[in-house]
Amino acid sequence: MLPQREAAVTSIRVFLLDDDSTFFDAAARLVATLPDVELLGRSRWTAETLAWVTQLRPDVVIAALQM
Repeated sequence: MLPQREAAVTSIRVFLLDDDSTFFDAAARLVATLPDVELLGRSRWTAETLAWVTQLRPDVVIAALQM
């Protein structure tokens, strides 16, 4: 018989990028309410986001299409 392993608790790690403060704040509040979703950070600037994403390595980056 194979030994039992504890189930790994995993969350989806998210980073937000948007320069529209209304959407930005609403998206951050929504992500914060989702189970198993961890908001790693948020930024309004692409260059800053690239630095954070390189360091934090999120699973998902939610970004505005037009900035």
